[in-house]
Amino acid sequence: EIRVCCSKVSPYKKLFLELYELSKKKPDDLNDCDVYHAANSMRRVFEEFLNFKNPNLLPQRSSQKHILDIYKNATGRQMSKKNSIKLGSFLTFINVLSHRSIKSAEILDNCKFLLKIIKEMDKVHYDSMKH
Repeated sequence: EIRVCCSKVSPYKKLFLELYELSKKKPDDLNDCDVYHAANSMRRVFEEFLNFKNPNLLPQRSSQKHILDIYKNATGRQMSKKNSIKLGSFLTFINVLSHRSIKSAEILDNCKFLLKIIKEMDKVHYDSMKH
């Protein structure tokens, strides 16, 4: 499928909006493009978002402690144990698991988690990007 993109929209904003729209879908609504490209789009969006907070920080498991520190500084609180574990799974998903077939529910769960984290860390940024 070929889509015309407005040249005034940055690649980051375009991918963010695509993920935002994806997060509203149900597992049965995902198309091939969603299934094959969502994990890479999530990695690219999170990498760019982290770059706003700490240049050159890559969204990888080896950077999880730094990401948790950024989260704490941005929100004023520690990430919950449950979400910290989910962050580790998310980082694996966007780096390693983006190279294999993925279940629709797994894609949506990770997409929603990414947007939740961005919203918690920088609500002003999140709100400006989704419009």
